Amino acid sequence: MNAHQEAEFLFLRKWCVAVIDAIYSHNTTHTELINLRKQAFEEETKAKYLEQATPGTYLKGLRQAYNEINAIALNAPDQLLKELNNTLFTEFGKDLSTCSSDMSSGVEQIINRGKIINDEEFGLIEQKVSDISQIDANSSKIQTLNKLLATYYLLNRE
Repeated sequence: MNAHQEAEFLFLRKWCVAVIDAIYSHNTTHTELINLRKQAFEEETKAKYLEQATPGTYLKGLRQAYNEINAIALNAPDQLLKELNNTLFTEFGKDLSTCSSDMSSGVEQIINRGKIINDEEFGLIEQKVSDISQIDANSSKIQTLNKLLATYYLLNRE
């Protein structure tokens, strides 16, 4: 990994572990699942994956995990979300609302472009469809996003 990739890995690891710890800090029944989620960000896991994949591919997976973990956290109870956002802002200078707006601007860029160009964007659009459908299952935006998903899937299935 080059220095930029290593810095991104360290940020993703610190951020995701902080979010996982905050969300599951009161949960003592699913410790194996919690540890499994954290394991994805350990040095040993990184070394194992880098033997089989490029650093870019490994980081793509971590970015997807980052997006999914943030989406889970955004659905946390209000008090927990407030505490988590305070912790994240103190440690990183940004919180989940900043990440959420970054995600929304990414979705808008994809819509404006009219196509999904990689698996990371596909995951982002999938998450947005899931989020919107929980609020308004009949939204016209869902139709637009589903067309983008279907086109990408048809062009890239193996």
